[in-house]
Amino acid sequence: MIKSKKKILVLFSDEELTGNLEKLLTKKDFDISFFKITRRSFPNIEDVKEADIVICDEKTATWWKKKIINYKTTIPNLGFYLPFVLIYSGRKEFPASISSGFDSVVSITENPQRFLKIINDNLLLKTTSERAFAVLVENSDIGFYRTTPDGRILYVSPGLLKMLGYKRIDIFGAKLGAFSRKDTLTTEDFEMLIVAEK
Repeated sequence: MIKSKKKILVLFSDEELTGNLEKLLTKKDFDISFFKITRRSFPNIEDVKEADIVICDEKTATWWKKKIINYKTTIPNLGFYLPFVLIYSGRKEFPASISSGFDSVVSITENPQRFLKIINDNLLLKTTSERAFAVLVENSDIGFYRTTPDGRILYVSPGLLKMLGYKRIDIFGAKLGAFSRKDTLTTEDFEMLIVAEK
């Protein structure tokens, strides 16, 4: 269990879903800030970077995807990792255009235990050594990237962006295969080369 209060920022447009969320997260375990999203009201980057995790409801993710991508692409440049979780109620399949870029997507009504596990796991990862590693990755000339299991890009280091000549916002959420060269070796080709050299 989490020993110190961790800061959770909830970006929401759906008050009913937020009520369900508030029941799941007890105030004694977390320092929770709710920020209602409107056309004129959106948190600035300073508010977001103070959080240990950001939770967005499905309406916010759908209507304000570009703003969320801006946070996801700006925060790593500040030297640390900030997980974003998309929550919804019921059973749904989200199109990649909405769900890509979120570290986790979970129903808080269908699977509340999974939601709490995702929150706890993400908060426990935010250690000093993880932040130090993030700073190392961000300042390295070596390329690093992170994808979802289906190959959608969640993170690309500045070193890799420089090598490829892209901006982070241009490739965030895209399929990794869209950026590979035609003459790139497959895993099987690479394994055959290694065996051949032995």
